[in-house]
Order: sequence, then C-alpha cells, then structure tokens
Amino acid sequence: MADRTNRLIEIMKVSAEPVRQEMEDLAPVRTGALGQSMRSRKLQKTSPGVVGIRVGPTRGEKLAGWRAHFIEAGTKHHAPKPFIRKAIARKLPQTLRALRLNLQILLKKTTTTI
Repeated sequence: MADRTNRLIEIMKVSAEPVRQEMEDLAPVRTGALGQSMRSRKLQKTSPGVVGIRVGPTRGEKLAGWRAHFIEAGTKHHAPKPFIRKAIARKLPQTLRALRLNLQILLKKTTTTI
C-alpha cells in the first residue's frame, strides 16, 4: 500500500510542477530566497485513505517561505502583490490535464482485462 501511495504522490508532484515553477518565476526577487522556497510536499496530517500534496512556500534553513503571505496579502505598509494566486490561476488547467493523463496511464498499467 505504501508503494501505491508513494506512486500517487509522485504523480501529483510531477503534475503540479508547472504551478510550482510559475510560483517560483512570479515571486518577487530581492535575494531570490522566496522563489527558491517553493516546493511540492506530501500532506502529513490526513485522514486514513486520503493522499495529497501541498504546493507553495516552505519554511526552513535558508528558505524564505515564511514571508510569502506578507507579499501575497499585503501589510499595513505595503499593497498586496499576489503571485501565488496568479500562478495557480494560470497553471491549474494544465496541472489538472497532466494529473488526469498520468492517473489514466497508471490505471492502464495496473489493471488487467479479463
């Protein structure tokens, strides 16, 4: 079962790569750290049988994902400059097509006809 889950996660990550790349490309560049913090990661806390990924900014050593919401939503001193929503809006159709195609390929490989 873990192998199937890992395969589904990999398919989702590959399919979502255009969104992740678009987020990285649209992120404001001052040091470049914000764009480089865009990642696709497996959801950690889910109900049994639920598999998913999260695409977006990541916190960590040398990653600036913790400040993405300031730019996306704006602050008292700075107007919002949405780049995450823009990336999703631009690349979601392409991502859904890729996901559908990759899942169809997986199903054809794993099913047998009687």
